[in-house]
Amino acid sequence: MSTGARICLVGSLVLTGATVLTVNYYTDEEKKRKRANIFADISRRDEQHRLNMEQYEKQLKIQEKLLLRDK
Repeated sequence: MSTGARICLVGSLVLTGATVLTVNYYTDEEKKRKRANIFADISRRDEQHRLNMEQYEKQLKIQEKLLLRDK
């Protein structure tokens, strides 16, 4: 194998390795970002559910007071 062919082979291996590492890095970053977004969505939904339940409980208390007052 000539020196030029060896250089070309090594260069293509290095380029392929760098490409694979880069793709893996960006794929991992995308997975982390999506996972973080999922956790944020779950947290927002939990908070919204909690707020809705608090509002519902307040409305029930008001309704009970009104019913007791009207008796």
